[in-house]
Amino acid sequence: MSKPAAERNVVMICPNLKCRKVLQVPAQFRGQRVRCHYCNTTFAVPLAKTEKSPAPRHTPSNDGAKS
Repeated sequence: MSKPAAERNVVMICPNLKCRKVLQVPAQFRGQRVRCHYCNTTFAVPLAKTEKSPAPRHTPSNDGAKS
């Protein structure tokens, strides 16, 4: 059984274009700034995505359509 999203590590790629290492950041650091251990670049760990229903899709209506 997998852990809830709030408890899993956040898998990220270092934003430094010269580094680009794959990093596993503990979930407790979401929303905070962390430092890459390889290149010392500081960056923010994103917050968890919220589970919400998808937005309703816009369906084109036939109003004003030429026949």
